[in-house]
Amino acid sequence: MNFTQISEMNNILEEQKKAEQPRRTAEGKRITKVSIAQKKSEKYYKQFDYFFHRSCFRAMAEFYKEKFHSFYKEQMVQLKKRDFDMWQIKGKGGGLGTYTKDEIYVLIDDFL
Repeated sequence: MNFTQISEMNNILEEQKKAEQPRRTAEGKRITKVSIAQKKSEKYYKQFDYFFHRSCFRAMAEFYKEKFHSFYKEQMVQLKKRDFDMWQIKGKGGGLGTYTKDEIYVLIDDFL
């Protein structure tokens, strides 16, 4: 997967998010998945949507813990040896949260 494919995927996801803006009732209240489930006398956690999101979260957490985290730790060790000041900035800033979008793409490309 190259940078253009990743950026195209991001554009598609952003368009989907815009399309999924919350709907409103005639009174102006937001219609959420939970409110729809309550109208049907169902619990939200019994719906497929909930299980899908939970499963995706668990799969990503497992991937991060087992595979990506060890790779990222090694990258940080190499960064510390190459550029100590940048390593401090990245470490104090919160790790992956300090990376720009392009830096994340490079990191993922190196991982793959």
